[in-house]
Amino acid sequence: MAGEAGGPGWRGLEVAEDMGFQRRDWRFERVAWAAMAALVLAGLLGAFSRGPLSRAEARDPGGLVEVRYERFLRHGATSPLDILVAPAALAGGGVELRLAGPLFAEARLEAVTPTPLEGHLAEGGWVFRFPARDRDRPGLVRLQLRPEALALLGGTVAVEGHPPARLRAFAYP
Repeated sequence: MAGEAGGPGWRGLEVAEDMGFQRRDWRFERVAWAAMAALVLAGLLGAFSRGPLSRAEARDPGGLVEVRYERFLRHGATSPLDILVAPAALAGGGVELRLAGPLFAEARLEAVTPTPLEGHLAEGGWVFRFPARDRDRPGLVRLQLRPEALALLGGTVAVEGHPPARLRAFAYP
């Protein structure tokens, strides 16, 4: 019968083996699996969106502004950018913030919370004026940005008349 020991079945076929090629193929397969695992891990940690690798902070030299943002932005998706303003900057009853650079020029500003008293385009960016709600605690301004460029984007956030905090983010497809 076909398939029995000694009979003309599959055991009777001779297959040419190339063990060198087989070892190279196994090695390539292991490298490919490791690369896929690294990509999944990077994604889980935030290299492609929100997560620990994407979280970033920037401060101005005077300590008046702290900015918390995502360093990896998705083209066409909104991302939060939080600006904490020190109580010292709020002493005059309000604060003017200047946002400048490609990060703000190449992204659509979807929302600003709280609503500013006024806002206008200025040289290379935006200027917003906010009231001081509580002069004993830092003020929080949240922006929702939607990048419209695929690039490395830099930007600055400053209390008007003071040195800025510098930001760097990468927008990808």
